[in-house]
Amino acid sequence: MRSLWKLGAVLAGASLVVAACSSLKGDDDDNDNDNDDSGTSTGSSTGTGTGLATGSSTGTSTGGGVDTKYGLEVWKDDEQVDACQDQLQVPEPFDVILMFVVDVSKSMLQTSNTGNTKWDDTKAALQSVIDGLPDNVAMGVLYYPNMNPPPEEHEDPTDDPSACVNVDALVPPELMKNKQRQALTDSLTAVDDREAVLGGTPTYTAYTVGLAAVQESDLPGNKYVVLMTDGEPTYGVGCVGNGTTMADNIKPEFITDTQAAIEGAWDVGASDIPVGTFVIGSPGSEMTYTKSDARPWLSEAARLGGTAPVDCDDNGPVYCHFDLTDPSVNFAQGLNNALAQILGQIVACAYSPPTPPNGLDLDLSEVGIKFMDGNEDQYVVPLVTKADCNDGAQGWYWNSDKTKIRLCEETCTLVRSDARAGIQVLYGCKSIIK
Repeated sequence: MRSLWKLGAVLAGASLVVAACSSLKGDDDDNDNDNDDSGTSTGSSTGTGTGLATGSSTGTSTGGGVDTKYGLEVWKDDEQVDACQDQLQVPEPFDVILMFVVDVSKSMLQTSNTGNTKWDDTKAALQSVIDGLPDNVAMGVLYYPNMNPPPEEHEDPTDDPSACVNVDALVPPELMKNKQRQALTDSLTAVDDREAVLGGTPTYTAYTVGLAAVQESDLPGNKYVVLMTDGEPTYGVGCVGNGTTMADNIKPEFITDTQAAIEGAWDVGASDIPVGTFVIGSPGSEMTYTKSDARPWLSEAARLGGTAPVDCDDNGPVYCHFDLTDPSVNFAQGLNNALAQILGQIVACAYSPPTPPNGLDLDLSEVGIKFMDGNEDQYVVPLVTKADCNDGAQGWYWNSDKTKIRLCEETCTLVRSDARAGIQVLYGCKSIIK
């Protein structure tokens, strides 16, 4: 997973697809699940536990056994095949537009527990996202304030967002073709530590500018803002404020107005497209310069933005945003994991067969699928029917013309639940007769 995405754990559900020369264990079952919506799958995994992809998940396993944690049989390498091709592949994403709004105020130059500055770690993680996102995902970015000299003090509101945010440096969201990747890389490179990581934190203005960019995109798909910051806003609506962290500068409305904008983006009428907001709180948000805890407001912002997990609490310890303030957790790894969980939520658990090696063709009757959890333990994902999936089964099935593998929702949820988890798909190969 790391060699493709360069993210470490940045995408839950990345997968390895292997075309295998020899036969998988189990009976051929070429006609199973040709129909997307019905059919009964049979084969040697019923009863033996060794028909890895060509059988149903019912029956008594005498193979690796069923793991009670996942309800899946343990994968046994000595029963599997040698690979004739290794090809990394990721699940095909839903159509999605991501707009990153990233705090590069002066506090991001503080050292994290990695020994690097917070900005160094953030920059590396963002470059991994830029390198790794699939072509059919759209991404844009706005760094804020990203101004040298930093924003000036404003006692009265202004209609010009460039008074406190470098809006000219915004990269609008576009599909991740080579040109867009280069534009995003150039934008990231331009945020030099000494020249641009300066000033206060105009979060409201930056968020609303980034939000407008994703709202105005004509690209189809679900729309999200990813807000990354390490504390409280030090400017309000219309760039009001002086950017300092003095308690008498930071007004309650700097926070509540930002939260209101986030809520308004998500809670829209039926005729509008909602924009969800993920929030990442970097180290420093647990104790800001004003000696206050910024985590409750960041948590509430994520909840208002429609991205809160189940059973989170704005007062902790399980916050509704991605809280990266635990000193025992490496910040760089924690940031990678947060991005993994965000990106994992945009993944549709569907896989297209890879191109086979020269002179060979894929044998679609010989397919095995392996689930690898965060501890690198491996389990068999069985072939089932779509109807089985709809009834809550673990497994996978073919679409009607065998052009796409789809995981059942239960299995998809399992993969997404672990930022380090992945799926490996093995295909049999057969010679092409000329």
